[in-house]
Amino acid sequence: MIEIVTEVDLFHPPARIWRALTERALLAKWFADSAPGSDRWILATAALPGYDGDTEVETVELRAPDRLVVRCREAGRATRLACDLTPTAHGTRLSVREVLEEGDWDADARAEQHEQAVTGRLPAILDWLAFQNVDLRRAEGGLTAELRDRTCWGMERV
Repeated sequence: MIEIVTEVDLFHPPARIWRALTERALLAKWFADSAPGSDRWILATAALPGYDGDTEVETVELRAPDRLVVRCREAGRATRLACDLTPTAHGTRLSVREVLEEGDWDADARAEQHEQAVTGRLPAILDWLAFQNVDLRRAEGGLTAELRDRTCWGMERV
């Protein structure tokens, strides 16, 4: 049995991470597009490193916002993937554990894909979600100062 475990401490609440793990539109932004379904769906993983085809996913356990377990079938292999979210003093610890149940795979390539997704792309989407909740026009004591020159970001001056 081959097992890949990736853990990361994220400075975001469990509910935000849960959204990124379970909402298909958000999942597509940091991991892979998916075809709609109820308890089963297809993830477009064929082009990702560590995958040999698209992945058929079936929900096994869904306990919001603490635990998500899915069974995956892809290119003659079957895996079980569990995501556990544990609140911490500064956010949430996400533990992702994928166990090969049938077939064979390149564990190093798959582990690298997990690492890139969970420690790189996922935090970027979480930061993006958090930023959407910030009203930059309001700060303690009144409005924030206007930017003098926005042309450096390719924006017109106002």
